[in-house]
Amino acid sequence: MKFGARFLKVSRSVPRMPLPEERKQREQRSVTGYIAFLSVLFLIFAFAPDRVANTILAFSVVGGVLTQIVLSAFSRSLRVAGSISLAQGVFMVALALNRAPITAGLLTEAVSIGIILGTLFFVAGTMAATFMGLADMQRWESRRKRMSRHQRIGVLLDLKDRVSVASLRGEPANRESWTDRVSRNLFGWAFSLGFGFDMLFVIAVSLLVRSKVVIMAPDNQSVAILFLYSISFLGVFGANLLVGYCGGRYLRMLLAALVLTASGSSFLFWADHPTHLLLRMGMGNQVGSVRDMFLQGLAISLVISNVGWLAAYVQRKTDRIWKLQRGDASVLNEEIQRLENSLLRDQSRKCVVAVDVVGSTRMKANADMLVSEWCFREYQQIVTQCVEDEGGQVVNTAGDGVVASFEDPASALEAATAVRDRLLVFNARGNRLSEPFQVRIGIDSAEVQGNLAEVQFSQLIDTAAHIEAVTPAGAIGVSQSFMALMPDERATQHGYSADGNPIFLMRESGSALWAEPLPTSS
Repeated sequence: MKFGARFLKVSRSVPRMPLPEERKQREQRSVTGYIAFLSVLFLIFAFAPDRVANTILAFSVVGGVLTQIVLSAFSRSLRVAGSISLAQGVFMVALALNRAPITAGLLTEAVSIGIILGTLFFVAGTMAATFMGLADMQRWESRRKRMSRHQRIGVLLDLKDRVSVASLRGEPANRESWTDRVSRNLFGWAFSLGFGFDMLFVIAVSLLVRSKVVIMAPDNQSVAILFLYSISFLGVFGANLLVGYCGGRYLRMLLAALVLTASGSSFLFWADHPTHLLLRMGMGNQVGSVRDMFLQGLAISLVISNVGWLAAYVQRKTDRIWKLQRGDASVLNEEIQRLENSLLRDQSRKCVVAVDVVGSTRMKANADMLVSEWCFREYQQIVTQCVEDEGGQVVNTAGDGVVASFEDPASALEAATAVRDRLLVFNARGNRLSEPFQVRIGIDSAEVQGNLAEVQFSQLIDTAAHIEAVTPAGAIGVSQSFMALMPDERATQHGYSADGNPIFLMRESGSALWAEPLPTSS
């Protein structure tokens, strides 16, 4: 099995995202279990004494909220949140009507409480499902960012195999969803919903008060108005959630929420608006001034719209993961392009210095094992320190060789010179072997992709090692591409070549014939 397939299907740090069919079965079990739980509570409530009934009522509210949050977070589904909210609202209405004679006022009050509590339950469930979905997305993104270059290449190769199969299978035609239609004319929907809800609310309450015929609560107009306010609250909540869910870009969603709130307050400054009726009925202490109510409505609208926008964001990400797991050709191609861009984005020019000890096998064979171990460890520490002092990075220390990477060619040359000079001091003062440490050093420069600490199979490392292999003991051999980066340095051309390219030896003194500096490549 390819590594990419193993990562996508068997990775334990990030579980596989459940497919829609699996989620639907999980949602049905959650909702069915909650409805069964409410049914048992209702039966106990119906036959229990008053004191026990009040305890059951309080428990059903507190426990229901907690259960709603847990089930919605577990399922990451707005359908579960909506179904449980509806069941809880119906349950509250049934409890309110169970122990008293049913009158129009009691029915109105019970339905109002059911609507308000159901809506609040839905808010809690929506937020739980949304934030848990965001946490899932964060774990997926964090896992992707921690992937090594080798892992990303493995996933890329597996995706290319899968996209070839998906292209043969063909793709179903994309159908425009209802959210796309709403999003295409978002501001029109926002204005229509806000203006329409406010106009219907004003007409309903005005007829209710002026006609003196209040069917549901003839003796208590404030209860009837409260009922209509609960209906209006439910509509406004749904409209804001819809605008947030279909908003698309964040700023566009905020503007649409503002349009919805402003259009929903079109009749607020009318003297007979139901808000003013509540103020005149002595409810001003509870609802505040008209201006305060508008600002509160705007704040609530923005909060609900943001929740809807986050829910849509999570849904888009989840849909993409589902399509990726199912092998959708378009999504596979997008993921392939993303991975290729991330791999190519790491491209940069590097200089590689390869260092190796001349005659190391003979040196170890003629020395005590512990002395040999100590001396070669000191050698590696000297090379590492020289590399780090010049801002380089040791990428490989296999055997007696050391491979280091540098961003700056001058730093690479300085480190190579420092290694040779410090080994001369070590041979004179610290070396306990019978033979001195002599090294060959090869340097090359090229464009590479990724961090050489991860990409140790780069051709640049191979070329630097080949240069080092044919360089005389105690000398520094460099490639022609490296000399092009150092026009002020002088070197003599070596008689050998590496991979078909000439090798130059860097020298500081002596009677060697100096080669002219190579011209800088344009």
